[in-house]
Amino acid sequence: MQDERLEYKGGLLRGYAKWLRENKHFDAVSSAASPEVRARLADPPLATEWVSAAMQNGVLAAVHAVGRDELIHSMVRGSIGGGVLRLIEPLIHGVVRVFGRTPAAVLSRLETIRPNVMRGVRFEYEPLGPNSGIVHCRAVSEPFGEHAGTAWRASIESLCELLGFRGATVTVASSADRREERITVRW
Repeated sequence: MQDERLEYKGGLLRGYAKWLRENKHFDAVSSAASPEVRARLADPPLATEWVSAAMQNGVLAAVHAVGRDELIHSMVRGSIGGGVLRLIEPLIHGVVRVFGRTPAAVLSRLETIRPNVMRGVRFEYEPLGPNSGIVHCRAVSEPFGEHAGTAWRASIESLCELLGFRGATVTVASSADRREERITVRW
């Protein structure tokens, strides 16, 4: 199957590079990155181009080397609106129009939205109650990177804010083999 390799749309990396420049972290992160990652940050891919998980993991590792989980979280939260969200926002609005403006309405349909922004991942939503649930995010053929959990947490927090649920709490637990992220969301 073509979409088994873990890949993300280039809009994600474009958003990261833009945020790093605007917030004066670009030089430090570039210095901490491999030559391949440094080159890709300097000349980001097109928003619709597929980018390997290795590149995503390299960026997150370099950001972590500079500012730990806090900087990863800030970068993902700050860049999501200028990157990948532009690709999926029409889909999210469609889900909201049909199913309602709640995190559960969107989180339970992530598997439908996913093919537009990532490959090699499967989502399953497990409701815990009227204001909480778990997103099981499973990598199909390769594990998630070491810092993926921090990025997932920031992404889901941003999604909840987009839906008007500020202050949602998101926790992420990674499986030992890093092939599943268990994302618990309470709003």
